[in-house]
Amino acid sequence: MSEITRRLAGLIDQCNASLISRTDLTHIHGVLRVLATDLDPETKRAYLRNHYFARTELSRLCLGVLRAAAGELLSADDIAGRVIAAKDFDVGDAILCGAIREQTGSVVKWLHRNGAVENSGAGRASKWTLSREIGAV
Repeated sequence: MSEITRRLAGLIDQCNASLISRTDLTHIHGVLRVLATDLDPETKRAYLRNHYFARTELSRLCLGVLRAAAGELLSADDIAGRVIAAKDFDVGDAILCGAIREQTGSVVKWLHRNGAVENSGAGRASKWTLSREIGAV
C-alpha cells in the first residue's frame, strides 16, 4: 500500500469519528478503490461491511416491511424503496438507491433460503411475502 493510500485511509478513519455521513464515507471508499492502482487484483478481497446499515439491520428492515405489507406480494424493488424511505435516505441519490436495491435483493434471497420469506414468480418478476410460519408469530 502506498503512503498516499495509507494517509487517505487514516483520514477516512478520522472522518468516520466525525460528523461526516456514512454515505459520504462509502463514496470516498469507492473512489479510493478505483484510484489505488497499486492494489494487486489477484489478492483475495477482504469482506467489507457496508456503511448504510448496522449488523443485521437490513434483514430486520426487510422483514419489517413484509410484516407491514400484511400478506401483499412485494418485489425486491418495492421492499428496497420502503427500506430507503424508512431510513430516510436521499431518494435522489441514484448510486445509493441502486446499491441498496442490490443489497435488498441479496438479503431477500438469503431470507428465502432460510425459510423466512416465500416467493412467487422467477427472476426480476419475483414477488415476496413472509412465510406462513413467520407471519403467524
